[in-house]
Amino acid sequence: RGASTWRGVRTKRHTYAKMDGKPWLLFDLEKDPYQMNNLIDKPEAKELQAKMEATLQEWLKKTGDKFEPIDVWWERIGGTGKTGSAKTLGKKTKNPVNGEQ
Repeated sequence: RGASTWRGVRTKRHTYAKMDGKPWLLFDLEKDPYQMNNLIDKPEAKELQAKMEATLQEWLKKTGDKFEPIDVWWERIGGTGKTGSAKTLGKKTKNPVNGEQ
């Protein structure tokens, strides 16, 4: 599997993350401080997952993060759009955030 994009949020009690636009991790840090029991898609955590998804979406909106696929980012720096391919390997490219080389 090539590179992936992920985003997450953490509250005092919970950790939630999505990878490639799909729910990935959900932990109750009070009951499971070592994050051994992933609650994603478990019926008993359905409401919590929805609440954490809303929190993440609020954060993405606030920060202007479009949570785009890795291929979109790769093309911005001159890649081919295929994750893991590097037509720019060894060449100077511009940083997509600040425009510096």
